[in-house]
Amino acid sequence: REWTDYSIDHWDDNIREMQGIRLYKYLWNNYRSSLYKGKYYGNLSSETAVKHNRIKSKKLSDGKYFNPYYSRITLVHEYVLTGMCYDDSMLSPIYKFLEHPEESTTFEDLIADCFNEIIKTMEKEEEYYNSDEYISETMQDNNYEFTEDGKLY
Repeated sequence: REWTDYSIDHWDDNIREMQGIRLYKYLWNNYRSSLYKGKYYGNLSSETAVKHNRIKSKKLSDGKYFNPYYSRITLVHEYVLTGMCYDDSMLSPIYKFLEHPEESTTFEDLIADCFNEIIKTMEKEEEYYNSDEYISETMQDNNYEFTEDGKLY
């Protein structure tokens, strides 16, 4: 769990102490493209490949290109960092702040809340993995059978 220890000493004092609407605008202007992505609407088949650093076109057997289509207007924040559910958990304080900015919230508060949130999520997950429910589900899913003396059958 050492990776949950964090330090924001390397951030400029002006950024660490930003709060309220000023912090909102800083996050939106500097991190919007990292925190949000366009909503996925499907794929378009066309004669030419899309030339964009975030969209990868695939060439189909008929010579056409398979181009994923993302909205430029509708933004979503699902699994934007690593593609795992932990992204949403860790970034939830930032998303809540961006929906309803509070004047008293500082950048330092947001970062602390993000790490506290991921720690809580990991503790809940660890608790679930140690529960009887998880162990029973694992035994059922893997068709484990045991003898009367507790040995794997």
